[in-house]
Amino acid sequence: MASTHDRACGGGGGPVETLTIPELEAAPDATVSRRMWTERDVAVLKKYIRSKGTVAVGKALGRSLNSVRNKCSELGMRSIPT
Repeated sequence: MASTHDRACGGGGGPVETLTIPELEAAPDATVSRRMWTERDVAVLKKYIRSKGTVAVGKALGRSLNSVRNKCSELGMRSIPT
């Protein structure tokens, strides 16, 4: 039996349709970058996260809000949502 989440998301065990997005096909450089965190990035994160907040540190490092939050979690730190 499908869960509520499966039903709401269109799940049901059938084949998954491939999604083609023309704008991304024409601009392969627009794909999401998955950069590794450098020692410098982590040092900046640790130094400024409490005083400047997640958004400011993310912008300074060129990283998304989720990326910063995930790294904080991985390091056992609390992210500050400012």
